[in-house]
This record gives sequence, structure tokens and C-alpha cells, in this order.
Amino acid sequence: MLALALLLQVQAQAPAPAPVPTMTVYVASEAVDNVSKVEFGGTGGRVVKVIPVNPRPSENDGPHNLNISPDGKYWYVDIAHGTPNGSLWQFDRASDTLVGRATLSRFPATMHFSPDGDFVWVANFNLYGDMVPSSVSVVYAPAMSEVARIPTCLMPHGLRLLPDGSRVYMTCMMDDKVVEIDPQSYKVLRVSVVKPGNDRVVTTADPMFDRAEHAGMAGMSHDGPDQVQSCAPTWVQPSPDGHRLFVTCNRHSEVLELDQGTLRITRRFATGRGPYNLAVTPDGKFLLATLKGMNALSIIDLTTGREVAQLPTSHTVPSGVQVTRDGRYAVVSLEGKGGEAGALDLFDLTTRARVASIEVGAGAGGVQIASYGN
Repeated sequence: MLALALLLQVQAQAPAPAPVPTMTVYVASEAVDNVSKVEFGGTGGRVVKVIPVNPRPSENDGPHNLNISPDGKYWYVDIAHGTPNGSLWQFDRASDTLVGRATLSRFPATMHFSPDGDFVWVANFNLYGDMVPSSVSVVYAPAMSEVARIPTCLMPHGLRLLPDGSRVYMTCMMDDKVVEIDPQSYKVLRVSVVKPGNDRVVTTADPMFDRAEHAGMAGMSHDGPDQVQSCAPTWVQPSPDGHRLFVTCNRHSEVLELDQGTLRITRRFATGRGPYNLAVTPDGKFLLATLKGMNALSIIDLTTGREVAQLPTSHTVPSGVQVTRDGRYAVVSLEGKGGEAGALDLFDLTTRARVASIEVGAGAGGVQIASYGN
């Protein structure tokens, strides 16, 4: 009886779990051709709407990435598979109805906006095409028209603009590069080769610039032991002040820090297996990385350069990660594998605990926070 009384007393003194904040999140499920609109709040989350994005109902079309216009009026999803090219779809956020489409190149992957929201930049990953340099599409959003297609590198994937919009950066997964583009001239300015043991920066003024198209390819295979010799960068994320770039080395279990001014590597952060996507807290203090090979979210202290936590995810294959504007919470999409459902996990970055999880369609990848708080 005494032990029971003590247990009840401890339970009574334990603080109640903090309520889940009010939040609306969109997530694209590549395996089932839909986008889920999820609301968190109170004690958990729920799917409030499922929006089909399947132009060919008899085939898988693969909605891959998702983003929201800077003014919050529209959300966009790219459709990876087509005949042969993919496309960009524009939805009205108030009604979640399709209002525009633009044809892109093969297998569009990640996207980002110019600060004014007029242009959408989309990396064309070219997953099922020949192993040749692919491109970046530039779409004029008001007309949903592709205005430029810039040749770049092998399998461009992660793409982000600096906060002021003055430069575009993109990772090239299969030739170990980070490419810098001038959004005014649509010209490639510099290439940072991030191949382990052979990193260097090549500029347009350098006689070696044209050869940078193939830099990093030597000693690199798709399925053999040489994979460990490649970085296979899948994401680039500028710091909030734009002075640094963070790049995932998916096959080398580390995140690189590049100085934006020189594009040279300044630090390396060891992670668990398979770092994939990145986010930085608004105060610039912490870097978050999804670890596909660990089923976890890594938290790196950017002051010390050390990983301070690996938070296990509820489902397998963590993919995208987004942080709330106050830096308190992170939302992580989980692809799942085999017959597993996809999911969204909500993490409290202060307590470093998962506070909610909700299942969505399989292959959950592209994710965006649409609203947060009251």
C-alpha cells in the first residue's frame, strides 16, 4: 500500500505533457499520388484533407517536393513522372484547388522561390534518364510558364536560394558538386567539388571550368565499394544570414559547412548513416539533419560543431524536415518502406522529444508548414 501511495504521489507531481501547438502542414506522398493536409494541436494530429495529384490514374506519377509561396496564397507540388517530363502544379491555399501547371524536365525534385515569389526554381533530378548533365527549370509563377532551363550537372537534387535571393545553390548527387547560379543572368558562376579527398572550387575564369562538369566522377560507382569515396550531396541549406552553406554527404555520413564567399569547406560534422535533408533553426544555433540510414533526426550544435542528439523517428526512412518560425518545433516526413505507411513526426527541440506522430500516405517526402500558432 505504501509503494502504491508513493507511486500515485510521484504521478501527481509529474508535469502534464505540454499541449501540441496549433499547426497546419502539407506533405506529399510519392508512392500513392496524393498530398495530405495535416493539423496538429491539443494532444496530437489528424489528416483533415487528402488532395489527389495523379494525372494518370493508372500509373504512379510521384509527387516529390512541395513548397508554399512567400505570400502564403499558393502551394506547389512537383510531379516527378510524366511522358517523358514532369510538371509543377499550383494550388490555391484557401480551397486546395488546382489553378495552374507548368511542364518541366525529367523527374523534378526540390524547389525554392525567389524572395518576391515571382519565380520558382526547380532541380530536374532526371532519375530515369541517361546519366548525362541535367538542368534547373525557372518558372514564372504568375503565368506558370517555364522561362529558362539551365544545364547543370548529374542528378541535381537539393536546391536553395540565399535569403536575399542573390544566388542559387544546388547539389549534384552523382558528380559530387555544389553549383552556384546567378539568378539574374541564369549563368553558372562557380562549382564547389565536394568529393572526399579531392575538394576544390572552380570558377568560370578558370581554364579548368569546363572540366568541372565531370569532376568527382572518377572512382565513383552506383552500387560498389567505391560509393564510400563519394559524398553524394543531396541537400544544400544556407544559414539564416546567408554566410554559410550546409551540404549533406549522403554516402559519407557527414554534413559539410561551406563559406558562401569562397565556397570552400570550413567544417565537417560527423553524423549517422545517410544524412539526407537539412534545416537550420532561425537563430542559426542548430542544424537539423534527417538520417535515412538511422531512422533518426540529428541535431548539431553549430557553435561547438558537435551532434548533441539523435531523436528516433516513429517510422522508417526519414526524409524532409521543417522548423517552426520560433525554432521550437521540427516536423519530419517519413517515407516508410515495404508495406509501411508514411508519417509525420513532430519534435519539440527544447525537450528533444517526439510529441506527436500521424500516419499519411506511403512515400511521404516533401513537407511544408503552412501555419503555426494562432
